Amino acid sequence: MNDLSTTDWIVLVVITLPFVVVWVGTIVEVVRRPDLRGLRAVVWVGALLLFPVVAVAAHVIVRRPRPKAVEVPAGPPTRAERFVELAERRQAGQIDDDAFRAEAAALVPAAQTSG
Repeated sequence: MNDLSTTDWIVLVVITLPFVVVWVGTIVEVVRRPDLRGLRAVVWVGALLLFPVVAVAAHVIVRRPRPKAVEVPAGPPTRAERFVELAERRQAGQIDDDAFRAEAAALVPAAQTSG
């Protein structure tokens, strides 16, 4: 049985293992990307499996940036957020206690009486 020489270990650790990590990461990226679906994803994965070095290099060169997440516009503040804002204004000295109580009372819905 032939043991690995020092040069073999260097090639394994410095070149092969990092390439395998990049190769697997590229396959995972191709599979998970929402803009690569159907035939395009199948072609990329096939190329990565058949021609790993060339396909990884090609993917790094021609890939598009990931699609950016769409920001959902914030709606109006909730009652809790308005209470927090009101308390912060009171603590900062922008409103006094009477104004705080009046605005806090306006945020609380009127009690419903059943009759």
